[in-house]
This record gives sequence, structure tokens and C-alpha cells, in this order.
Amino acid sequence: MAEYTKPWLSISEQLDKLESRSVDDSGRQTGARLLSTVGYYRVTGYLFPFRESEPYVDEPGRQKTLIHNNYQVGTTLEYAEALINFDRQLRMLVLDGIERIEVSLRTQLGHVLGRQSAFAHLDPINFVNAFTDPIVLRASLCVRSAARLGLVTALSGKVPIVGSTSEKRDKQSSGRP
Repeated sequence: MAEYTKPWLSISEQLDKLESRSVDDSGRQTGARLLSTVGYYRVTGYLFPFRESEPYVDEPGRQKTLIHNNYQVGTTLEYAEALINFDRQLRMLVLDGIERIEVSLRTQLGHVLGRQSAFAHLDPINFVNAFTDPIVLRASLCVRSAARLGLVTALSGKVPIVGSTSEKRDKQSSGRP
């Protein structure tokens, strides 16, 4: 196991470390509250866009950016707090939207399947092969990825997958070996 070399720092020492890296903390109590509730590494993650940086060209001639440990002059912990609050609000809005879509989809699916039978969700016949057959599902995901990358222009008809469950099902229903 690798030895962990970073020392434990109290909240006050964490504030001192941020101040030594040019983060303005005029309200130490606010900074202490933020660090004690969110944590040093989360706060510095939100402050990352405010780090000093400089462009350079590497050996093969590519443009790169060197990120320094110090922050731009004028960076405050209030910036991190504002970004944390924005991120929290955005996350709640996205989760609210996802929950509404999930409930609606489950309701519609239950309504359509329930019309056939109370156990229609257990019968693979009620689903397309790509939904129930892992091999077909993987292949369709690969084809969609290839289409997005421009490797495939159009997809027409079914993609035959040798040895798939759907092929076995088709052979069984037709009486072929």
C-alpha cells in the first residue's frame, strides 16, 4: 500500500493554505463554515477554473495549458460557494425532471402492458429483440455509435446477429434445426 504523505489540516490551516495560494477570505467565519460543511477538496474543485494558468507549446508543437497551484488575484471563497449553490440547484432541477419522465414512462408502460395481462412485463414476446437480447442490444449500440461518428450513414432493416437468442427463437418457431 502506498504511503499517504499529505498532512491532516485543521479548518484554520486549510483557510491559511487557500490564502497562501491567493484566495481572498475576508470573512474567515464564512470560509470556515464552507470548509466544514463541504470540505476542502470539493471547495478547491469548484475553484479550479480560477487557478492561474499559462499557455505553452510542447515538444511535438501542440498548444497546451500549464495550470499553477495559485489562484487568480481577486478569487474568493464566495465564488466557490456561489458555484456550489448553482450546481446544487441545477442538480435538483435535473433530478426533478428525470423523476417526472421516469414516473410518466412507468405509467405509460404499465398501462400498455396491463391491457394485455397483469404479467405481460414478464413475457419477452412483448418486447423487441434489442430490448431482451443482450447480443442484439450490444450490436445496436455499436451501430448507433458508428452512425454518430459518421462511420455508417444509414441503417435499414434488421442487423442479423449470428447465434443470437432472436435467431434461435426464429429457428424454433419455423421448425428449422
